[in-house]
Amino acid sequence: FSRPSLDCPERDEAVWQTLSTNNSFENESDVVLAALAECRDRLEADGVDLSAYDTVANAADIADIRVSMGIDEWALWSGSYGALLAQEVMRSQPEGVSAVVLDSPLAPDETDADRRIQVTDRVFDVLFTGCEESPECDAAYPDLRDRFAATLQAYNDTPFEATISDPDGNPRDVVMTGGELLGGAFTMMYNTDQIPSMPAVIELMEQRSPVLQRGFESGFAFLFNTAEAMYISVECRDRFHD
Repeated sequence: FSRPSLDCPERDEAVWQTLSTNNSFENESDVVLAALAECRDRLEADGVDLSAYDTVANAADIADIRVSMGIDEWALWSGSYGALLAQEVMRSQPEGVSAVVLDSPLAPDETDADRRIQVTDRVFDVLFTGCEESPECDAAYPDLRDRFAATLQAYNDTPFEATISDPDGNPRDVVMTGGELLGGAFTMMYNTDQIPSMPAVIELMEQRSPVLQRGFESGFAFLFNTAEAMYISVECRDRFHD
């Protein structure tokens, strides 16, 4: 709801375009990058200074929010990038901060992309190891680790095709490969309430159950709730401005 809005509907349409095809990663990346460049050009033409957005500025905004709300002292609960932001608040805007929780923090010297690459294998290993060590889970979902790997390969060989509803209720054709399946399963685990159901979800993926279509819809809703120009501007200013 911030103004100016740094949302990029151009990128959203590009993502739907890539999801409807089974093109190479390079081709799909080019489509998304072109859409982001179009968004950047539009915002700059509207007078938006994208260089003004970084974590230092965001920390100053956090301090201003506390003052504007009339709060003398507060405790900050933060996760992911928010935990990186909380670290900057402690460094440059410590006034009025009584305590800070850093939950799954992004470190100041790594990008979100770095973090995702590092943790993807680890979180799935924790999931599969936990199932293997649970007699109930292992009995209900034996060999889950190998079955998931085989399912990803099967989706790469023969993608899952369906028509789903986008967040606005419009029908969208999607072609799900193993890579997209992996990304979707990873995203699901951001909601910790869903983690206990992940073995069952993987089995549904293996079976190509029609139930997956509803799961894809909820997952894609999460995918499109980011103000991309804000996110990328902060990443560029924090990490790559030199």
